[in-house]
Amino acid sequence: MKKLFAILFALVLMISLTVCGNAANASPVATSGKPSPWAEEDVNRAGSLGLLPSALNSAYTQNITRAEFCALAVPVYEKAAGAEITQLRDFTDTTDISVRKIGGLGIVQGVGNGAFNPEGEIARQEAAVILANLMSALGKPLPESEPSFADRALIDSWALAAVGQMQSSGIMAGTGSNNFSPKGEAGKYTREQSIATLLRVWDMLGADEPQDLSTPQPGQPDDPAETRILVAYFSNTGTTEGIAKQIGEATGGRLLQILPETPYSPADLNYNDNNSRANKEQNDKAARPAIQDGTLIDIDRYDTVYLGYPIWWGQAPKIMRTFLESGDFTGKTIIPFCTSDSSGIGSSDTNLHPFAPSSTWKAGKRFVADASEADVKDWIDSFALMMGGTVSSFNLAAGRNGKAPTVRLNSGYDMPIVGLGTYILLGEVCVNSVVSALQSGFRKIDTAYMYSNEESVGEGVRRSGIPREEVFVATKLYPNQYAYAETAIEEALDKQDLGYIDLMMLHHPGTNDVEAYKAMERAVKDGKIRSLGLSNYYIKEMDDFVSKVEIMPALVQNEIHPYYQENEVIPYMHDMGIVIEAWYPLGGRGHTTELFENETIAAIAKAHGKSPAQTILRWDLQKGVVAIPGSSNPDHIKENIAIFDFELTDAEMSRINALDRGEKHDWY
Repeated sequence: MKKLFAILFALVLMISLTVCGNAANASPVATSGKPSPWAEEDVNRAGSLGLLPSALNSAYTQNITRAEFCALAVPVYEKAAGAEITQLRDFTDTTDISVRKIGGLGIVQGVGNGAFNPEGEIARQEAAVILANLMSALGKPLPESEPSFADRALIDSWALAAVGQMQSSGIMAGTGSNNFSPKGEAGKYTREQSIATLLRVWDMLGADEPQDLSTPQPGQPDDPAETRILVAYFSNTGTTEGIAKQIGEATGGRLLQILPETPYSPADLNYNDNNSRANKEQNDKAARPAIQDGTLIDIDRYDTVYLGYPIWWGQAPKIMRTFLESGDFTGKTIIPFCTSDSSGIGSSDTNLHPFAPSSTWKAGKRFVADASEADVKDWIDSFALMMGGTVSSFNLAAGRNGKAPTVRLNSGYDMPIVGLGTYILLGEVCVNSVVSALQSGFRKIDTAYMYSNEESVGEGVRRSGIPREEVFVATKLYPNQYAYAETAIEEALDKQDLGYIDLMMLHHPGTNDVEAYKAMERAVKDGKIRSLGLSNYYIKEMDDFVSKVEIMPALVQNEIHPYYQENEVIPYMHDMGIVIEAWYPLGGRGHTTELFENETIAAIAKAHGKSPAQTILRWDLQKGVVAIPGSSNPDHIKENIAIFDFELTDAEMSRINALDRGEKHDWY
């Protein structure tokens, strides 16, 4: 998480090592083509290791720029990781490939409005943050520690943790008299200091043995684009910061502290002085306190923004308006929160809406300083926010025939986006179908109490030889079980005999459905169920239901196929952070032949060399709908998961979308 506020130049900073002494921490500006005597050995070694870009082969004592530091960081990462950086990020003011690579890793951020400021020079505190980011990106995060420098008060709060890590690890020393000199002239770094720092990073990484980063390393997100959640906050006394950190921890979101260019002093906040800075700002509609350039970020990287602030005289500080006007929040979901010992959130959140009018604003929440983690988490859960990725579209490029990609549920668990439906499969037929599906690459199985095959599904999972933890099994309670849901849950666990249930749903609305769902919620807390969902709930049913329960459903399973598309229900569920899944994706009993012979579907299937079934399933996935086709035929089962080697065009998607008749094939 500490990767966030980086400005990539941490490597640069590490030269402050005691090895280099005070000479290494000076900031000479001469432009001689030779390094200082103390740095000559480091420069030669960096060159021999292939870590010295040609752009730095002169003027070693010159202060290093942001772009130059990226040029140093790229070979460190690529050689240590044993892989080239392919995730690139665009900036408006540079096309430098090193900048785009390091930006793509999230090790360094821009300076706002999509810019990078490549010629800007680096401060020591910025370098500390980036260094910590680089170490984390390579799977070697440094232990947390508080800095003990005499000038600690001069270190910005967003850099404190990283500076502490540098000090405790011995990567960076002070600049004399136990000072760190975080910024200003004394806080700049030179090219030779950056090179020396680079080598200490290299040595600490054990980089002579390249790491395999094909799977996520500790401290790395699964998605190279990192989290899509931002926790942005202004905190003057630390109260709001405490709540923001709890939110960041619970959501996996990136923390961003909004720092004023001119910090607020106690006199600035004197409530009783009408001429105090804060009073003047709060009374001035046009006031826009400036934000430090280094704390602005590229908002395009995020879908959801938690926005935190203290209550000042009943409203949000005017710096929050500055922040909202600093980027384009169009299409973002913004969730305000405030801190106050006495005042409620009042109109402070709604009065911010005009400054991001094209965003989706959620109702705000006020927290006291000592709000518990449980209070914060319960509030977060009420929004069903995703811990990563999105539920409205899938990473289909990550799939291959025989292996479906996954979607992250709001419960935090990953679920395959193609599964085997087992409706009407009984006894050995069901067992064999499950075995066939799992051995063909399926990792999701759907069953239900009403199907009378939970035992067979469990047996099929065990017989398949696939480890239990690799299989996602969903089941459902039927309305005639709602009155004794606790017992019904235990019966499902016993029948499946798989240790736990990945996803349990209510089969459709009925008497006592809320009470049954609450029983499932208790089973989640007991570790018996991992995720909760609903089946055959539509917009009206959901509106009536969700306000009465604690855990937001992770998935809603409804009838969806080309003749019944639910084009209003799908975005409604997606906007709530709920995955939508299609039962009867191929039309259902008695209707599949008609659907397969539809001229439009048959023509599109022929154009791709695929079957009508494969074409329909691919259409589902490209609409952001999970599909669970049922079959007992091993050939059809294999065919149903061989849908990742082709893609429907926009025109083809539109042609299938045009087939919607509003024609349901079952009564639910």
